[in-house]
Amino acid sequence: SKNSKLKGNKMDIKALIEKMLLAGFKETTYQGQSDHFITKKTTIGEMPGLAEQMADDLDVDEGSEVFVELILSTNKIQVFIPDAQYVENDIEPFSENGKEVLAMAGVAL
Repeated sequence: SKNSKLKGNKMDIKALIEKMLLAGFKETTYQGQSDHFITKKTTIGEMPGLAEQMADDLDVDEGSEVFVELILSTNKIQVFIPDAQYVENDIEPFSENGKEVLAMAGVAL
């Protein structure tokens, strides 16, 4: 049933965090924010396909920084690209989009 599947995903957040940490993500906090994040700082060049997937008019190059984060208060994935002033913070980690973003960041789901 649909419900048991959703429940399964909730349970999987702990496992997801383990996999993210293994992939080089770090637990992060930011000054002035109470939220905790599991964060990987990478670049557009290290994540081929990301810019295309996010939006087609991003003004970025290979060296543009990308922050891929799991927001622990919402269990959503956030993608932040400072150069492009681009942020998407409502990606379901177990959705197709979420899995693709995580895979590009080195997380094998």
